Amino acid sequence: MVQTSRCHDGTTAGLYGGPGGGATLEAAGAVSGGDFPPWKARLQTALALSLTDEGESGTALERVAAAFEDVSPFGRW
Repeated sequence: MVQTSRCHDGTTAGLYGGPGGGATLEAAGAVSGGDFPPWKARLQTALALSLTDEGESGTALERVAAAFEDVSPFGRW
């Protein structure tokens, strides 16, 4: 899962706990979408999942997390 926001400006961060909070999502393995809006994050995720190198050993989650490293100031929380 990639966490994004529909807010006009700003990034997502794993700050709040509780059901559906950023800290809860982080603990479950969510990837920060940085300042990408949801529609761009969805495309980025689809591209990351579709592009594989032959013999690649990374999991799908690792590929998605790597795709968002440069767009999130927090990296993978």
